[in-house]
Amino acid sequence: MAKKRMVKARYRRVREAPKQPTARVELITRSSRTDDVGGLPVVVERTAPLLVDSLSLPSVGFGRAQISKDEAATLAAPMELDELAILPGGEVYPPQVFLRRKLNATFGPGGWGLRPCANPQMQGRTIVQPWLLMVRDQPVSVAYGEADYQEENKRTTWATALESCKSNALMRCCKDLGIAGECWDRRFQHQFRDQHCVLVKVKAYNRRSQQHELDEWWRRRDDPPFPEEQRGGSTTIEHTIDVTPSRPVGARGSGDAVISDGQLRRAMAIANHANVEPAAIHTYLAKHFAYTHDPKKGRCTMKNLKRQDYETVVNAIEKGEL
Repeated sequence: MAKKRMVKARYRRVREAPKQPTARVELITRSSRTDDVGGLPVVVERTAPLLVDSLSLPSVGFGRAQISKDEAATLAAPMELDELAILPGGEVYPPQVFLRRKLNATFGPGGWGLRPCANPQMQGRTIVQPWLLMVRDQPVSVAYGEADYQEENKRTTWATALESCKSNALMRCCKDLGIAGECWDRRFQHQFRDQHCVLVKVKAYNRRSQQHELDEWWRRRDDPPFPEEQRGGSTTIEHTIDVTPSRPVGARGSGDAVISDGQLRRAMAIANHANVEPAAIHTYLAKHFAYTHDPKKGRCTMKNLKRQDYETVVNAIEKGEL
């Protein structure tokens, strides 16, 4: 009997215990207007239920997607030079458009997709949301996406920020499939920055000091300058790390192969920014790389340039040695 009374008392305490409040977070914006009632300002609140009470990753039951050896080789193939970008902080990454193209080329449109695991949440000014990468109806990777969102910024809507968050999750999920894995290799990042990027000085707005300050940003050499970039502010960075790549960065196959269309466009963009005329390039190639001569055109051309000589020509264009 004593044991039975103890069980009933414990059940009564559990039943009568107050429920724990859920931590519901809502995005509330306030705007003031003057009402007719006494001419007093009235605060109007607009509540947008953008966030959820909790963020939990459900059990997704990972299966084995049927990926052939040819598909795996396509996914793991190195990215072309024109398929890589760099953030101002120096992080090399593959833009989402090239990731989607590679997935479409490998599995076909509709053969893959992203599935949200939970509703988006705000952490400060950052949107966070977990996503599943599905291939042929099988989950192959899961990752959190993040993106900055500032409601006062009229150029970025909530929908645009969510799309950026989704693309960020896609980039992280693709790492598990071996896509653009070189971007997370420190040696490759040093190579890419040294060979294809410049460190420039930019007058940027600092949120902490709330004023414009001079900062150093990375960008590709063939990208246009930043709007607030200081002329003559590029810096060449020398790294003490010994990097000896087995192949030129971004190159595929043997060094005797000719350059790709993407490399040709990059070289022409660099020449355009350096105000180098095509005739000067043809003369330089005839002097140092006579094998690039095209009998049909009667002159040397970049299209016939070998990959192993590509960086030498590009560096000569940038330094004005033509």
